[in-house]
Amino acid sequence: MVINIPTTYDKVFKQYLTLVNGLLSKEKRLTNIEIDVLDKMLYVNNLYLHLPKDKRDIIIFHKNTHDKIRESLLNMSYSSFSNILGRLRKKGIIDGRSLKINVPIIDGKIKLEFNIDIS
Repeated sequence: MVINIPTTYDKVFKQYLTLVNGLLSKEKRLTNIEIDVLDKMLYVNNLYLHLPKDKRDIIIFHKNTHDKIRESLLNMSYSSFSNILGRLRKKGIIDGRSLKINVPIIDGKIKLEFNIDIS
């Protein structure tokens, strides 16, 4: 089955995370605010795809980037933002100062394939 979903770069990461979130185990499932923070981080990551991953991680985890993300999320406090990053680390999405999730955009499209093994 193929489902075509028109979108924009402003919305695609949140849509992707929301879709994939329903497939995660209860322990790994993301809250709405975690999705919002991760959406912004993935957007920044996408802006710098021309750079090596280690350079992108430096930009994503820079204080100025975090401040802009917090401001875009209704002036979220620094402590709330840090708590969310901590929860994302516990879920394995962030490792130290490295983003461990990638949205596979190829030629302006995201393709997801599901193989479901029934035993």
